[in-house]
Amino acid sequence: MLAVFALAGGLNVPAGAGRARAPTVLLLGRSEGGRPIVAVRAGDRRGVRVLVVGCIHGSECAGIAVARALERVRARVDLWIVPNLNPDGYAAGRRQNGRGVDLNANWSSQWHGGGRPWDVYYPGSHPFSERETRIARTLILRIHPRVTIWFHQHLNLVWAWGRRSSAGRIYARAAGMRFYHHHWLAGTATNWQNHHLPRSASFTVELPAGTLSPRQVRRQVQAVLTLAASIDPTRAADRQALRSHPPRQDDGTGDQAGLLAARRYVRLGFPVYCGAETHSVVALTFDDGPGPHTRALLQVLHTARAKAAAGAVGDHTWSHPRLTALPASAISAQLADARVAITHATSSPVLLFRPPYGANDQLVNRIARQAGLLPVLWSVDSRDWQDLPLPAIRRNLTSQLRRGAIILFHEQGQRTLPALRWLLRELRKRHLQPVTIPHLLATDGPNLAQLRLDTRAHTCARP
Repeated sequence: MLAVFALAGGLNVPAGAGRARAPTVLLLGRSEGGRPIVAVRAGDRRGVRVLVVGCIHGSECAGIAVARALERVRARVDLWIVPNLNPDGYAAGRRQNGRGVDLNANWSSQWHGGGRPWDVYYPGSHPFSERETRIARTLILRIHPRVTIWFHQHLNLVWAWGRRSSAGRIYARAAGMRFYHHHWLAGTATNWQNHHLPRSASFTVELPAGTLSPRQVRRQVQAVLTLAASIDPTRAADRQALRSHPPRQDDGTGDQAGLLAARRYVRLGFPVYCGAETHSVVALTFDDGPGPHTRALLQVLHTARAKAAAGAVGDHTWSHPRLTALPASAISAQLADARVAITHATSSPVLLFRPPYGANDQLVNRIARQAGLLPVLWSVDSRDWQDLPLPAIRRNLTSQLRRGAIILFHEQGQRTLPALRWLLRELRKRHLQPVTIPHLLATDGPNLAQLRLDTRAHTCARP
């Protein structure tokens, strides 16, 4: 059925959209100085579990702004957020905690003693001598995060090592930061988790010096969400269940099969113009929403009993520029700003992307892939945005209407509603079923040869 490609600069999703719960605040304990240390659980508990620590060194706390922004995110990721693990150091403006210990040298893996309190890297009298590190250790062992991200300053890079480097590389690309591949330091939190939880990944994000701008905060939030979206949440038991009980081909947008199919196509790195034409399905897409006609469109689809009347939301950039005319940094910012705004408004994973005006090239496709987004174009253009007479829109819709079609509407079109009603009747006559983009990819997705052919032709190149 429906994919709304949201122009996020004017995004206004109705209250109650999404499935994420309201954030939950948990008191983990108190610092050496008696200050509370809390964790905020946000997002969707069915998603990939990600732990974010905004501040561990009291004089390097720009990550608190990122942590606070993540608390408001409504995405399909199970976020555990510790805004400040070192409230005593933060209050005093010092790196160490209230007893003069470097908390990121107080963990047990390869711990080395020496020095005295208030030395810059004093590791404490013994591993986990400090309340703060014991609190963090207890939390990690309790929740077993798939990924833990520790914010530091001021090197402006992402630091990861070994088999966990892939998570760090994904984050660095999404955040536009340098990746630093180097062994973990002795006694650090990342060293400890990567040794004690071998199926997880823990790495350090060294933010730049000073306070982050709102755009920098959005970029870091986007990197967290991009990394979470790149991780397959389906565990081995879930994969076995899928083999034993495969999903029906008429399952809706939110089904695991559709999401997994979308992620597979993201990794291939080609835009999608249409399906393979092997199943009697078509996908309806609506650009520039949500808008004044969104509720009416959904009601029409619901009344017609079209599949997945709740739809999927895709990225249509922040301000609708022609991306092929922009440098790489501006393209990344347009996608990141829009995706953050969308995930603040809905718990649905943002995996789909439509370039404004259909303008894409190798650079746009590469940046979209790095951001974990699949470019989705179209094979049937209603041209409803031109406010054409209804008979003209009908001719546009039927000229290339066939199995596997991706149909383009605009939510702002004055004649979109009557054209949609007519099209649903026409689809029934032709025995074509309207489905979501993820459903189309799962049941009628193009093969690699078709993707390459369509990419070269910049259209659905079918005979």
